[in-house]
Amino acid sequence: MKTTKKLLAIAAFCVAGLSANAQAWGEQKVFSIGAGFGGSAFVASGTDATLPPIQVQLEFPTSLLEGKLGIGGLLGYAGSKYEFGAFKYKYSYILIGGRGNYHVSEMLGLPENIDAYGGLTLGYNVASVKWDGAGADPGVGGSAGGVLWGITAGGRYYFTDKIGANVELGYGISVLTLGLSVKL
Repeated sequence: MKTTKKLLAIAAFCVAGLSANAQAWGEQKVFSIGAGFGGSAFVASGTDATLPPIQVQLEFPTSLLEGKLGIGGLLGYAGSKYEFGAFKYKYSYILIGGRGNYHVSEMLGLPENIDAYGGLTLGYNVASVKWDGAGADPGVGGSAGGVLWGITAGGRYYFTDKIGANVELGYGISVLTLGLSVKL
């Protein structure tokens, strides 16, 4: 029950961040979805992914820091399974958090269709494992969670005025995340 209350508190933090004044680096909200590559720190080593690590984000421009700060929320999930003899293990990892991205494209002199940024994440994560096998009660498992924080470097390359590809390196659902972004 404590985990549920913590997740609700983090969700409230994210929603509060989403109500920011929309102005600045594009004056549009950006929705991004991506898949993790290069291994996830949250999927047990040597396992088979049941679902590749996925992450969704929603970012809102603000007037803060001369309009270069975007804030929003992110949600991620990774799952895997492992079989060892008669034992079967299922691992899952969920993260929910708020993120602030500082956009540096203008400072770096990049073209208008490239959006480069560095970000900070604050949120909550939950990792769990369930196992079945000889002598184990069905559905036996455990979970752990806690506050998460991390840094990210990323960029978006827009093919059109509204649709682009994105890449992030750093702390998220995996070390490297590739995906699509849409300006709303």
